[in-house]
This record gives sequence, C-alpha cells and structure tokens, in this order.
Amino acid sequence: MIDEAATRERMRALADRGDYAAALAEYAGLELRLAADPGVKPERETRRLFDELRRHAPPPLGAGRLRLVELEGDHTDAERAELHDGEVNAFESLDLGLVWRDHDRRIVIVDRGRMIACAGLVVAPAQAGDERFDVVGFGGVIVTHARRGEGLARKVLEAALERAATLGPTRGLLFCRPDRAGLYAKLGFEHVHAPVNAGQPSGQRADMPLDTMWRPLRDGATWPDGDVVVPGLPF
Repeated sequence: MIDEAATRERMRALADRGDYAAALAEYAGLELRLAADPGVKPERETRRLFDELRRHAPPPLGAGRLRLVELEGDHTDAERAELHDGEVNAFESLDLGLVWRDHDRRIVIVDRGRMIACAGLVVAPAQAGDERFDVVGFGGVIVTHARRGEGLARKVLEAALERAATLGPTRGLLFCRPDRAGLYAKLGFEHVHAPVNAGQPSGQRADMPLDTMWRPLRDGATWPDGDVVVPGLPF
C-alpha cells in the first residue's frame, strides 16, 4: 500500500527548501507507482498539492510568479536583510577585511513581493598594464538561501549581462570565490591571471584575494596584458 500522506510531507519539505524540481518529481514517481494498478489515481489532496506547487514553482517547472526588476542604487538595510534572510556572512567575505563599493543599480528577482535574488552593477575605472578604461563591475550576486538550487543565480546574471551591455564599457569585471568561478565561466567570463590591486578607504591599497574574472560586453573586446589596478573600492 502506498502512503500518499508521506509523499505529501516530502513534497512540502522539498518545496519549503526551494527545491521545486524534486518536489514535483516526488509526484511523478507516485504516479508511476500507482500506474501498476489500473484505475487508481493520486488522492485529491495530493493532486491539489501538486497543482499548488506548479503554480508557485519558477519557470520552466511551473507558471511561477517571478519578476525581473531593475532598481537604482544599492540596497536599503531592509532590502539587504530580506535577501540575507538571517545569514550573518551571506557573501562569505567578512574574513577578507575589505570595504566594497556600493552599486549604481541592481537587477533583482522578486517573487510575490519578496526579493529573492540580486546582481549589482557599477561603472568603474580600471587599468591593465598601461591601458586605462572603464568596466562594468558585477558584484553582490546572491540568491536568498531558501531559494538556492533553482537556477536563479544564472537567471539574474543573464539579465544583468544584458543590461551591462547597454552601459557603455566594452568589458565586464568581477571578483569571486574560486568555488563560484564555474558559474561565471558558463556565462562567458574568463580568469584574469595578472596581479590585481584595489583601493580601500583613506588611500590604502589591497591585493585582491579573490579570483578576478572578465567578460567582453561587445564583440572584439579583449583584456590587456599587465597588472590590474582598480583605483576605487572593489565591487
């Protein structure tokens, strides 16, 4: 005998963690097991739960209620608290001891009025070797912890890349932990292997301890040789 109540509990638990794909897969597995007995269908409560999860699941799993929005400036304290959702070190950067620049604008994903993902953008000066130029800096990329695993980081970054291409500079630049570099590489970013130095308050300078990656925002853009200097705060 199949325990559909237990299946519903697993579906709810997975959905609460933001793993809608696994929650919907539980229902698909239930249907397969029931198919062995002709004429038997999932209970009404189970079908109702399935329909509810499909309504709330982000595309392409369901209809979704996700909206991409551009916001000017950096986060308010309330917005930052909403995104971090109780995480003390959401960016895993407190140990670096760096001060970071505010963003000019943010691309965010909103679900039913709640901000659940963000990528910040800022136009900033940079120098590589003897060449000085502006870049679009990407930073503050985050998905609130309850919604990770849904592909939202890629979704918000793709939208941020589209917006960055309209801001003027031909190159994008970001700093990330090594374990995040794979995501950015899939979106066309490449490592900058030269030493990188960035500004800090009171005229101090700091060697960048994170991976540095760049991406062309226009066809034909290349990254110059030579040590990299970000005159202002990193982003």
